[in-house]
Amino acid sequence: MSKLSNLARALVRSVWIACLTVPLAAASAQSPEDLKAYSDYKLTLENYQQYLDAALNLANVAVMDPQVAERLNIMGTEPLAEQVKQLDGFPEARAAIAKTGLTTRDFVLAQGAALQAGKAHSLVKSGKLTADRAIKKPGVSRANLEFFQKNEARISRLVQDYVERRPKT
Repeated sequence: MSKLSNLARALVRSVWIACLTVPLAAASAQSPEDLKAYSDYKLTLENYQQYLDAALNLANVAVMDPQVAERLNIMGTEPLAEQVKQLDGFPEARAAIAKTGLTTRDFVLAQGAALQAGKAHSLVKSGKLTADRAIKKPGVSRANLEFFQKNEARISRLVQDYVERRPKT
């Protein structure tokens, strides 16, 4: 399987994960400071769309430069500061994100906030967790959880549009 195929799948997976179900354990691997930074980032339809557009831009860069896949493997697994540092040190990735109006830090924060709130929303919706517990225990932002609750259909359409526009491998 090509590195490009792996990157495309990883980007799609990260977008779907940010919107759909995954265990809360993934978020607990982050430091308390990173989790707080993700919780403090306020999701809106505008910055969520920018995040998806940036992810699409990164996938398009990967089509042109397969080494991108290796350099982006840290996304979501390393501390926030390390992810930002890696993206800032990679001009093609930084430019792909900047085209959307986001900074690399905002891109990482949007991804983390969407992951946090999307997981919590999924667990609340399934009845496995109450909204108050999702906010209290893992520290999910009430505003971001409510963003997912209020915009679930729109978020699903945005993600589907992303999937349809991503480069085919």
